[in-house]
Amino acid sequence: MKVSERPESQEQSSAGDVVPGVGSERGPLSRRALMRAGLKAAPIVMTLKTDMVLATTTSGSTVRPSAFSSFVANGFRCSAGPAKSGKATGKFLTRDQCKSLVVTTTMYFKYKYHSYSEGWNGCGFVKPSVRFSGCSTDNPKLDWIIRTLNPQNDRDRLGLYCAMAYMAAKYYGDAECFITEANCRTIWKNNGVWTVGGVQRDLAWTLAYFNQVYGANAFDACLKGA
Repeated sequence: MKVSERPESQEQSSAGDVVPGVGSERGPLSRRALMRAGLKAAPIVMTLKTDMVLATTTSGSTVRPSAFSSFVANGFRCSAGPAKSGKATGKFLTRDQCKSLVVTTTMYFKYKYHSYSEGWNGCGFVKPSVRFSGCSTDNPKLDWIIRTLNPQNDRDRLGLYCAMAYMAAKYYGDAECFITEANCRTIWKNNGVWTVGGVQRDLAWTLAYFNQVYGANAFDACLKGA
């Protein structure tokens, strides 16, 4: 059965409703048609926006734990590029930066031990139940953890990450650091267990997050669209 063509009077709008110079071989498109096309595209744009994870990797910054939660739930996909405003959110220190700072008197890093209460001689962490690999004491100086520790297991890695994160929180302050000083202590004391976004996270999640922060590629692969 052949479908008859619509009458020409139904195909075109009034002269005042036509956008000159825009259309196909069949003639110009009306403003109503353009509006309808725009509305049809809107749900697609909205769908893409729900698939985005905002993250910045300006110099000296990384992704906060809450953003990482979305990043993981989203299949490790990210659509945001490096920030260009120059404003860094979630600042952190690389291990090389920590190695440099820990031998100076900056923030008293040089004299601090892993344990004891917060102050001149301590970082406020509790003593680990086991010693770090290659360490002769259960209360090493921050200097030894940062410069010497070669992680051999999850406990070693967690200790190194917490020490580096602690230094960043002290150096930049909780408001600008990618993680707070209190969170560093909580993570260490509870062996990687803490709460992010109202959800309790375990050691595996915590190490995955820190690996993404301090890994060779950090969040670059995500931000480059890989």
